[in-house]
Amino acid sequence: MNLKNTLLAVALAGLPVISNANESEEKGFFEFDRLTNFNYDKVEVDASLHKKSAQAAIYKSFHSNAFAGVNIDTNFEGRDILGLSMNFAAPITNWADITGGFSYKSTLQSGNKDSGWSVNVGIKQWLSMQVELGAKLEIDYFDDSNVYGDVYARFHATQNFSIGAKLAHSDLSNTALYVTTEFAY
Repeated sequence: MNLKNTLLAVALAGLPVISNANESEEKGFFEFDRLTNFNYDKVEVDASLHKKSAQAAIYKSFHSNAFAGVNIDTNFEGRDILGLSMNFAAPITNWADITGGFSYKSTLQSGNKDSGWSVNVGIKQWLSMQVELGAKLEIDYFDDSNVYGDVYARFHATQNFSIGAKLAHSDLSNTALYVTTEFAY
């Protein structure tokens, strides 16, 4: 084998390494491959249909299976609850994720300063390519120990927007039917 053929063989062998060099760029702190079936970088806004209450939350992933959140619940009568949460999500099938988290909650009104913790676990399931079903169970150690929960269905109109309905039992509104929206970013 002569020198020309040797150089050609080395160049051809090294071509895949050179072509993949640009694809293996280092990712930033908040950039990673997702290991879940859902996007957890989102803003949620829920409004009750028959009771004066609303909920809003923003979530940001900091790991492929973990995300943090800030939420506020209000009944528009002076009882507002601010929550900070650390959450996890993990796939249990190709179509479903199990979720859970810990939240610290505190009232925002000056006269009654309650605070406490809550723990939740839930499941999210794709029913079809655009329909999502979910349920969550929460044990709240806020005023006293209570169990709350919700079930919901959402239609994903686009990759970044969904709208749906949620039946929830919570501290502020007891049992209420909500219109729920979700904006992914």
